[in-house]
Amino acid sequence: MDNAKIRVFSDTEEKSGAGSIVTDMNIYEGKNAIGIEVTSPDGKVKRVYTLDIDAEGFDYASDRMDISTKDEVGYGELALDISSSGGAIALADEKRIGSTRII
Repeated sequence: MDNAKIRVFSDTEEKSGAGSIVTDMNIYEGKNAIGIEVTSPDGKVKRVYTLDIDAEGFDYASDRMDISTKDEVGYGELALDISSSGGAIALADEKRIGSTRII
């Protein structure tokens, strides 16, 4: 059984797949248009869909509220993902060497 061809694209990226696709796309502050082109297996039918995303900056994990307790997360003044000792927050399976992440 043949699968439909799928192409996901923006001004700076393009990803392709068949049947289904799971991918990451970079989103920048401001307006972002992500196109999704689906072509039937026989190539006779093509549809293009557009997702218009208006991104407003980003938040750091340490600058968020704990949803369960409604408490602000952070140590003293909220900071950019640093621990109470001032070191960087990393996932349990990460090892950091300078600014390089090794998993």
